[in-house]
Amino acid sequence: MLALFSLGDIPGAAQALESKLLHILHPAASDYLRAASLWSKAANLAQASLLIARGLQLFPEDKKLLIARDELSPISSSLIFADS
Repeated sequence: MLALFSLGDIPGAAQALESKLLHILHPAASDYLRAASLWSKAANLAQASLLIARGLQLFPEDKKLLIARDELSPISSSLIFADS
C-alpha cells in the first residue's frame, strides 16, 4: 500500500488497504478511516462513504468515523442530486 501511495497511485493504495481490511481479523476503526481517506483523495466519495459505513457497523460510537460520515453526507447527497 505504501509503495502504491508513494508512486502516486492513490486508487491502487486505497484498494490495497481495503483488501487488507477483508483479511485481518480485528481491524481498527482507524483502518476504515484511513482507507476512506484514500478513496476520498482518489475522488471516489461513494467508496469512501461505503467504508465509513462499514467501519461504523463495527465501531458505532467511534467519534472520528462519525465525523467523517457527517462530513461526507452533504457531499454525497449533492452528487446524487446532481446526477438526477
